[in-house]
Amino acid sequence: MSEGTWLACVDCKVMLALGRAVKDPATRDIVYIAEYRSGRPARLDERLDRVLWKLLAEHPGHRLEVVRENSTQLDDLGEMLALGEDEIGSPTLEEYLAGWPG
Repeated sequence: MSEGTWLACVDCKVMLALGRAVKDPATRDIVYIAEYRSGRPARLDERLDRVLWKLLAEHPGHRLEVVRENSTQLDDLGEMLALGEDEIGSPTLEEYLAGWPG
């Protein structure tokens, strides 16, 4: 079983779900980040590329961390704004990208 992962800006309390890492059973290597909420493999969802780049562009010099689903690190972050999640107050990917030329 794989764990979900997020890219989190610790300073701004915002995070983006990266999906679940999938291991190749033959080599045990992580081969790609699996399906995102859209049900499509993340590597095929161009919106996620744009959201990731916008997140990186908006948070230069901030503490960005990749956190795992079952880690105490995720618990320690506390309340976070989750981009593209089905939570009250969380912007959709389209809302987050609105007006951004990247």
